[in-house]
Amino acid sequence: MGGAALLVVGYAFYVLVSPLPERAPAEGDASERGSQAARGEAKAPRGGGARDAKRRGPTTPTRIVDPDRPNAPPPPRPTPSLPLAEARKQFADFMAELDGLAARDVELTSPEWVELYRRGHEVLLPLQQSLDHQVPEQARELQMANEDMRAKLNAIDPNRPDPPPSPQ
Repeated sequence: MGGAALLVVGYAFYVLVSPLPERAPAEGDASERGSQAARGEAKAPRGGGARDAKRRGPTTPTRIVDPDRPNAPPPPRPTPSLPLAEARKQFADFMAELDGLAARDVELTSPEWVELYRRGHEVLLPLQQSLDHQVPEQARELQMANEDMRAKLNAIDPNRPDPPPSPQ
C-alpha cells in the first residue's frame, strides 16, 4: 500500500516539474496573427521567449472580429412566446396562487415547492422575453416581478428556518 502511494506522489511530482509540451497554434490564432501583422498591429514578444510561454501555459482564445462588420448589432431578441398582456395576466394569476397558499398557511413538501418554483420561472420567462431590460420602466417592472415572486416563494418555502420570536 505504501509503495503505491509513493508511486502516485512520484508521478504527481514528475507531472508538475516536467516542461509543458509545445502547442501547435490553433487555426484562428495563426490567421489572427497574420492579419495583425498585415495591419502593423503585431506586438513584439516580451523577454524570455519560449521559456515564458511555457510558464504561462496555453493562451485563452480571443474573439475574432469580422473586419467587414466592425460594429455589428447585437443578435436579435427571441420572439416572445406570449403577447405582453397575456404574459402579465399569467404572472398575476401565479402570484395570486402564491398569495392564496400563503393566506391558507399551507404546508408544502419540498417537491411541491420545487414545482411551484419551476412554474414561477416558466411564467416569468414570457415577461422577460417581452420586456426590454434596457428601458428603465420595463427593467424596473422585471426587477419587481422577480423580487416579488422570490419573496412569495420564500414565504411558503418548507425548508425556510422559523422566524425568531418577536420581543414582547
